[in-house]
Amino acid sequence: MTAIQQKAADLAFIAKERIKAELDKLWVGQTVFGGLQKLEESGLTAYLIGDFHAAHWLEFHTQDKRLGWAYFALLQGTDWRGVLRDYRLSNKEMAFVKSVLSAYDALKGGWTNTHYFMYTEQELEAARYFAQLTQLDAPIPRLSVRELQAMLPIKQKQELVVNGADLLKWSGKKGGPWVKEALEDMLTAILHHELQNDRQQIRNWLELHYF
Repeated sequence: MTAIQQKAADLAFIAKERIKAELDKLWVGQTVFGGLQKLEESGLTAYLIGDFHAAHWLEFHTQDKRLGWAYFALLQGTDWRGVLRDYRLSNKEMAFVKSVLSAYDALKGGWTNTHYFMYTEQELEAARYFAQLTQLDAPIPRLSVRELQAMLPIKQKQELVVNGADLLKWSGKKGGPWVKEALEDMLTAILHHELQNDRQQIRNWLELHYF
């Protein structure tokens, strides 16, 4: 420990990819809190980008390094993208982090069927776990994400019985941004049980709202 403290500044010469590899291991360790305490004691945090305050990690535990990066990003505030880019996360890892944080923010107002449709089970469960860790004042659902997603009227966009070509044919109008808007509104109405996934019912609904 003394040697690390004396040489901490030399961390500047270590490749970011190597530092990330070590943090990957820390996030999935038996005690992230203890690891971060040692990291603070070593003095290395003074030469690392981001907030590594151990107290925030007291009850954190995961077997997925991506959850570690997502929680680390949450603790960085609005500048999380800049911090995580410094550690050379892959595009897939960044996309996962972005989705989890977005789901976490959405939970503040309560998740709807739209959220259960647009996010994966893992992303939503991660966001709910973070809400518990941070004691977020939010309406956390009692049922599991898997149970709630199973109740959705459709599970993916490919299940829709109507597409953009149908809208153009039925309306006789030229294509444009309105097609995407109509499809998104139609999907939302179906997800919230305001409209059935039935061609005739959808056509009647579209004629009322868009044609």
